[in-house]
Amino acid sequence: MQTFFTFLLIGVTASAVYAISATGLVVTYITSGVFNFAHGAIGMFLAFVYWELHVNQGWPTLLALFVTLGVIAPLIGVLLDVAVMRRLLVGASVATKLVVTLAVLLVFQGLALAGWGIKLRALPGLWGDRHTVKLFSLVITWDQITTVLAAVAVAFGLRVLFRRTRLGVAMRAVVDSKELCAIKGISPNRVTAASWALGSMLAGLAAILIAPGLNLEVNTLSLLVVSAYAAAVLGRLESLPATFAGALLLGVGEKLIIGYLPQSNELVRNLEPAFPFILLLGALLLRPQRRLPEKVPVHTEPDPPRFRTTAILGVVGIAACIAIAPLLKDHDVLTGSKALVFSCLTLSLVLLTGLSGQVSIMQLSFAGFGAVFVGKVATGLPYPVSLGMAALATAALGVIVALPVMRLRGIYLALSTLAFAILMDALFFQSSHILNLGTTIPVRRPSIVGTGERGMFILLAIATAVFANVFLAVRRSSFGRQMSALRDSPMASQTMGMSLSWAKLKIFGLSAGMAGLAGGLLGSLQVRVGPLDFIYFRSLTLLLVAAIFGITSVSGALLGALFFVVLPDVLRNVASTGQGAGVTSQALQPLIIGVLAMALARHSEGIAGQIRNRLRPLWQRALPFTRDADDDLNGDGHVTGPLQLVPEAAPQKAPVGA
Repeated sequence: MQTFFTFLLIGVTASAVYAISATGLVVTYITSGVFNFAHGAIGMFLAFVYWELHVNQGWPTLLALFVTLGVIAPLIGVLLDVAVMRRLLVGASVATKLVVTLAVLLVFQGLALAGWGIKLRALPGLWGDRHTVKLFSLVITWDQITTVLAAVAVAFGLRVLFRRTRLGVAMRAVVDSKELCAIKGISPNRVTAASWALGSMLAGLAAILIAPGLNLEVNTLSLLVVSAYAAAVLGRLESLPATFAGALLLGVGEKLIIGYLPQSNELVRNLEPAFPFILLLGALLLRPQRRLPEKVPVHTEPDPPRFRTTAILGVVGIAACIAIAPLLKDHDVLTGSKALVFSCLTLSLVLLTGLSGQVSIMQLSFAGFGAVFVGKVATGLPYPVSLGMAALATAALGVIVALPVMRLRGIYLALSTLAFAILMDALFFQSSHILNLGTTIPVRRPSIVGTGERGMFILLAIATAVFANVFLAVRRSSFGRQMSALRDSPMASQTMGMSLSWAKLKIFGLSAGMAGLAGGLLGSLQVRVGPLDFIYFRSLTLLLVAAIFGITSVSGALLGALFFVVLPDVLRNVASTGQGAGVTSQALQPLIIGVLAMALARHSEGIAGQIRNRLRPLWQRALPFTRDADDDLNGDGHVTGPLQLVPEAAPQKAPVGA
């Protein structure tokens, strides 16, 4: 019984933190319609601000808390609403909202790394461990009591806010109709700004309360606050009492796993950090889906170029790689090879997200599965056979992932793939049976290229040409037209007789198979692979880079992959020469990607599309064979219509305090 109450106390404390964080997420969603993927990163940044004021500058606890949560946090929330959300997301698709909030996440992580670096720091509790209370045989710290009381205060404070104050009534009214509120003299902009300020304050409070038990580290703290997503989804992103109940289930269940399941078992040890995302996935699958009105795209898509054109361009590209391979330095050959293999991986994402509108935040997880298959399962087979088997096995995994989430769309599909990716990180890549106690495993290279880097460079050039032509072949086919229709209007496609479930299974399987094949090639290029190569955060970054350069085109995939590979090297060189002005490459990379993603969020064609539109008349005059009958035809199968994963939906109509 002593064990039960001990872990129950720890679980209730964790539940209080999850409840505070999830409540902030729900408040911003129900008033603005934006699911803020950057919520955890905002809390992490504010925890660093509190550390700076309280520990580094020596401010008193209460003063540091007041300035952090009462001044800086609301300012961040208002600035986000005015400068980002209101400007970029008014009338935007769910895809654009997803990209923008993921970009904000990277920006805050970059700011934290720029200001405080990667050094681990300890944040002391509000009262310290010496302040305790003994209840029967339980020793309860004042920090635990404060955390629970803070959650209770937030719960009752929000209830009073939404039911007894003019601002709270206005927030509830904005949920129902912004236009009617404006007619009645209520400014919807002020209301949403207040909700973002409140959400930022709650994110910061949750991070400050949970940080003393951890090292103050960017990724760890962001991920722990992300665990609160499960509580928010359990509350259906609309009900605050249900959100608190979900947080209680999450925190207590997580700690009871530690207390009652054998920690000597590796699977059990890995299950504890994965539990919030198992709960998140379960909540998404059980959540009833509402039928939403859907918009018909206003732009028509041109047909992709003919096979002759793409085949000639592919052969020219391979010949160019063969010609320049002997002229490049070893480092440049390796960089080019990485860019080519990530081009293959990005093309698998373009096929899934750009063509069919199905969001995936686990492409690196699929790639890791393929690499592990080549390195551990198909070791005694001919290399082409092992790659083919890896592709088939990963395609089967993609179908398995798609089966339970077929009915999900938009942010719910994105959250489900994020949950799957984190589960793969915790239960698959961290398993000693998979990656040797979470270290690395060898992956062989094909004998046809020997062990030379230039041979791999040429092989990857061929693979990239094949991947590009596979994507364009799908675009030309009736299946590709079905995928475009699925992206633009799922309901209309279903009305016309298309089986949406079967279509999603096929596109998920094909995309996952391509990602698994690319992962096998990546493993062969690196010779060894480990869990950090396929961590979920790299999938987030890959999605943003693809959006920056054009997630709907081959050229966007190629340029995005090159940027993804080259940017870290360039930033490391800048930092090593002393020109980084004290800012590390780890900080600059997320900052650059985040800012670019926000700047180009409303332009689905990306940088590649804008460049192509300017240069297309020139290359058509220089290369007549690239011209098709339709003068408006794109040169690389670019999808000109806006990327609309699902149409803009009004926030939920349920009362905020229900």
